[in-house]
Amino acid sequence: MRTSFFSSVLTALIVGSFSATAAAAQALTLSQFLNCISASGSGGTCQLAAGTYVVDGQTLPTITINRSGITVQGTVVSGVDDTTIQRGFTTDQSCFNSGQCYSTMATGVYAPTSLITLGSGVSNVTIQDFTVDGNRYYDNGTVINCENGDQWFHDVWVPPSNSSVNVTNVNFINAPQDAVLLEGQNSAVTSSSFGMGTGPNGYKTSTRSTAIFVTQSNNGAWYNTIYYSGSAGITLFGSTQYAYGNTLVENRFEQGSGGQVFTNPSSSYASITANVVNGNYFSVAGGSLQNGCVVPGTQMVYPSGIESYGSYQRFFDNEVANNTGTGIQLGGSSPMTDIEVSSSNPWNSSDILRYIENNGYRGIWFLGPSEGWPYSTSGVLLDDVAVRNNSDWGLYLDGVSGQSGYEGFTADSCISGNTAGSISEPGSSLQNPYPQNYDTCKTE
Repeated sequence: MRTSFFSSVLTALIVGSFSATAAAAQALTLSQFLNCISASGSGGTCQLAAGTYVVDGQTLPTITINRSGITVQGTVVSGVDDTTIQRGFTTDQSCFNSGQCYSTMATGVYAPTSLITLGSGVSNVTIQDFTVDGNRYYDNGTVINCENGDQWFHDVWVPPSNSSVNVTNVNFINAPQDAVLLEGQNSAVTSSSFGMGTGPNGYKTSTRSTAIFVTQSNNGAWYNTIYYSGSAGITLFGSTQYAYGNTLVENRFEQGSGGQVFTNPSSSYASITANVVNGNYFSVAGGSLQNGCVVPGTQMVYPSGIESYGSYQRFFDNEVANNTGTGIQLGGSSPMTDIEVSSSNPWNSSDILRYIENNGYRGIWFLGPSEGWPYSTSGVLLDDVAVRNNSDWGLYLDGVSGQSGYEGFTADSCISGNTAGSISEPGSSLQNPYPQNYDTCKTE
């Protein structure tokens, strides 16, 4: 099994070099807190006193961390809800003119582009123990954010110039676009929750779009719980990104087709490991209202577990289950190269066996020309894959060709109970399109 391309970032995170525990600090008033996180502040921990703080872009601009090497945290009395950062609004157009706000769907109303961000070049920062409320249902629920204009909004934004930023133990609810945009390097979102709240009318919502949107390199998401994102729960662009130990349930809640985890065609060397991606048999009709927003299209939409494009992507020991679409769907609309799927976890050799199971269509589907897709995959390594009880083929290798070291099955597999059969390989030229055995399963 290949692990040499992985950086030390994931290993460091698993053993805990990103710590969610800060030294005891005095709770600060808002003005004291803003001074603490400023370039002229002092002390290793800036702890905001419990309360709800409305960032409207005018009275309280975006909270910007301008100092490296600090922990920025809320005060926990009974839970992270005790210190809440909430999106507010202003009618003062100067906020929009200065670029600090964008124009909302309500005429003459403006909102900040982000609630928490970092200044240029800031590094080695931990942000923890907050609830961040994007407040997409404002004005007593009479305005619902469904607009494309909210693509400018992010609850928390880590810009490209930042590095070694950890967002941990934060509860994100009701973001009108993305909850976290992670554009720096060597940074992470860890042990946080998304979608553990509702709107004023009882809507279930994490974010209108993506919960965790990752770009650049050596970033990722670890041990998060993500419910009810409008599109993907985790989106990976860039190179050498990680999604490890996350639980994702019923994402693609508003924007329909696609996967709960998504890798972009330009991405490479992603490691998607030990996640639980549970669709909870959710589907939605195109044209219907979901969270007050119209689902695109006119047909029934059946979301998948993982939707992947790009090159050198790795999938290790993921539980992908109960999705009304396919478990893992790869390529088709763009070429893919050298893909590995395994039931082993390279960082935890004693980890439990996780299955790709009980999905409404195929278990693993490499899209290709036999069903009308313009591209197929070149190079696939299948290491003891565990696929069972899906409603079509367990593994569909459409037009997949081999590359040196990526010629299909390495030995055995754990494939059973799939309605159409275990494996179909129309047009495939792999040297090893079938395993030696179909029932070699690790201890669960």
